Amino acid sequence: TAAASSARTGTAEQWSVLRRDRQLQILAAGFVLCWVMYIQWGSTLPNYLKALGVSMPRYSLLWTLNGAMILIGQPLVNAVAARLPDPVRQIHLGTSLLALTCVLLMSNTAYAGFVLAMALTTLGEMFVWPGVPAVAGHLAPEGHRGIYQGVVSSAGTAGRMIGPVLGGVLYDHTSRPVLFTVMLVLVGLALAVFSALDRAASRTARQTGA
Repeated sequence: TAAASSARTGTAEQWSVLRRDRQLQILAAGFVLCWVMYIQWGSTLPNYLKALGVSMPRYSLLWTLNGAMILIGQPLVNAVAARLPDPVRQIHLGTSLLALTCVLLMSNTAYAGFVLAMALTTLGEMFVWPGVPAVAGHLAPEGHRGIYQGVVSSAGTAGRMIGPVLGGVLYDHTSRPVLFTVMLVLVGLALAVFSALDRAASRTARQTGA
């Protein structure tokens, strides 16, 4: 009975910490928005490329490029991270690359443009995907790192769930420019959200220093 009571107290304390931590909530919200955009590469874009006459092997080649860039692009990412050590700023950079991807997808129908868009997307994910857990780990109080990482992992899952449904509705009932305009707006919101996180972190640092 004592062990069960202690477990309930610990769980209540963890949820109380999560409800109070606005920075974690901001981080998770931005991560959801980034995933909603990213998942279009595996949901609506295959249909769109097929409608343009792009064959399945050429579409698959885009994912080959994605994997190759992740493998061989680590020195570039490490070099940028060395000059930009703040993970929040790295997330800003990656989200900006995702926004550029949306702009390119809005105005492009050539295969070479999709190759460039995938390259930008890959660079973006290489900064955002590891950056978000890193920031979550930094935000977590002692004894709460597991649940903080669980929150951002769940946020990614939520984005992967929402993205195909939202993208599918837009693809079926609107047009390609509308679809990618909405994605651009969502990534722009993610940038604004991460900017709010940056400001909140700066205020916390000043208070800590004081």
